[in-house]
Amino acid sequence: MAKSSAAFLIGTMLLLLVLGFIMQISIGPYTIGNAGNPYAEVRHQLLFAGIGAAFLLIAQRMDYRHYAQWCWLFYAIALLLLVACLIPGVGLRINGASRWLKIPSGTLQPSEMAKVAGIIAVSTWCTLHVGERHSFTRGFFIPLLIAGVLIGAIAVEIDLGNAALLTVGSLAVIYAAGTRLRYLALSIFAIASAFGAALYCLPERMGRIFAFMDLEKYKSGDGLQQWLSLAAFTSGSSTGLGVGNSRQKMWSLPYANSDMVSAIIGEEFGGIFCLGMIACYAALCLAGFFISIHAPDRFGKLLGFGLTSLMATQTIIHLGVTTALLPNKGMPLPFVSAGGTNLICMMLSVGILLNIHKQSAQFRTQDALLGRSKITPAL
Repeated sequence: MAKSSAAFLIGTMLLLLVLGFIMQISIGPYTIGNAGNPYAEVRHQLLFAGIGAAFLLIAQRMDYRHYAQWCWLFYAIALLLLVACLIPGVGLRINGASRWLKIPSGTLQPSEMAKVAGIIAVSTWCTLHVGERHSFTRGFFIPLLIAGVLIGAIAVEIDLGNAALLTVGSLAVIYAAGTRLRYLALSIFAIASAFGAALYCLPERMGRIFAFMDLEKYKSGDGLQQWLSLAAFTSGSSTGLGVGNSRQKMWSLPYANSDMVSAIIGEEFGGIFCLGMIACYAALCLAGFFISIHAPDRFGKLLGFGLTSLMATQTIIHLGVTTALLPNKGMPLPFVSAGGTNLICMMLSVGILLNIHKQSAQFRTQDALLGRSKITPAL
């Protein structure tokens, strides 16, 4: 699998992108603001997919080790952009959240870029301090603090979903770097308590928790979105109603083209197709993990592991929300949901993984010429 991981990675990504284009054509006429224009959303998706492809090609060609040299620049830029979201007139406030920046062609969501910058920074620190990986201060607290500054800035914007994603990705890197498990257990308890306190202070988010625990009771209020999502899956059954024949997308299911897109996929294509889609995501993430394992150095292993963890966690949260297995939290489905910044950052992550694979292949060739059988040391 190691040698074919790049093919699996790019192949599954392209399949998901095609599915995303199909869904944007199907849902586009019923998206608020499109006024029956079936091509507005897919044009938007094509634009950002093109930008993402440019970033992917650049990242695929550029040696990933350069990110370690520039990590603090990326970190500072991400933090400044997060702070800018809170400045009136610069940041854009929608539904009580200040997650976006106004740009000439639309909006930019810095929290998406901050996730990648955070994983690069934590991976760099853990690589430079490999000898102190069991230390509480340098092996655990400082890398968690590095991520925590960005996580806190994202949470202040009222973007708990991306804050949670960066938390999971950072803990995954710190774990892979070799920190002690008791430190991780303590941090998970503390972080869960902090997120619980944040939810308690946000009545709207707390309402989603109550709705999750009794969806039937809150189906006309905070549980409406998940209730309609389950109705879409039920309507589609195993074989689906056919492309374009979804009922729930017709101004009924909120954010059908983004946060709830998998529900419309289930309604139009059916449960069997959804299982195939999940298998596609599983193959993509496994390919990313295989690339990470066979990276030629510690930084490549940690960086690849962190980026793949972000993609895997985002997929799990999206599918968990649309099937009511998790509390409602707006989360795009990677490569499929409508969205600009997230799509670009996901494709950038794939480009970095492809370069790690490329460098690994070159390392294996050199290793074979020298007659050595072991490729890399353990993490």
